[in-house]
Amino acid sequence: MYLRLAVGVMAVSLNASAGSAVRPPQAPAAVPASAVVSLAETGWQFVLASIGAPAPEDVSRITLKFTEKLVVASSGCNSGRGAFALEGGALVVGNLATTRMACVGPMEKWEPAFFAFLSSKPAARRAGDELELRSAQGEIRFRAMLMPSAAAVQKFVYVASERKPCTGEGRMECLQIRENPTDPWQLYHGEIIGFTHEPGIEYRLRILEDQVANPPAGASSKRWFLDLVVEQKVVKR
Repeated sequence: MYLRLAVGVMAVSLNASAGSAVRPPQAPAAVPASAVVSLAETGWQFVLASIGAPAPEDVSRITLKFTEKLVVASSGCNSGRGAFALEGGALVVGNLATTRMACVGPMEKWEPAFFAFLSSKPAARRAGDELELRSAQGEIRFRAMLMPSAAAVQKFVYVASERKPCTGEGRMECLQIRENPTDPWQLYHGEIIGFTHEPGIEYRLRILEDQVANPPAGASSKRWFLDLVVEQKVVKR
């Protein structure tokens, strides 16, 4: 067995030297350009994670929003804003200026793990409406969310602590909104994208109002996006 193997190796060596020059080993294939993602002017909603700390039960506020040069990352409790860049397919996030609300329960461990993960230069891969970030610290997946256009107008609104039945819409309940604290509450037939209403809490929000091209019959021609929770207070029932 060993003799036959040696002869076989010798034959391969002789054939290689008798023919044309041996080709040098080929370099690994380059990463396709499509793997270098663009995140400018996009928004992403949390789906799942594995980063060493469990995500809170309510993940609706865990988001990433990108402009051309800035990222706004919300852990679900506090949000951070800072510069970002894509370097070799990795998301490089600069120092984030964050809000300082106290985070309790599962959020107490989740938030530092979330921001630490974003600082770990995770590899970013985008496939359609899905975004995957992965580093040695773990993985977080997001799905695309609607974003306001460049023509969106900034405004401030108050949101009441309780919803009320919508007019002519069966059992659906609407948010109550007003622009000034002395105005009567008005029903808002729709939702504020990126905002989660908690009963018993009254809010003052900074929103972005966008126009909807060709809205369905009976639907609003405007779409609201949450930009910032300015104030919130508990209202006793």
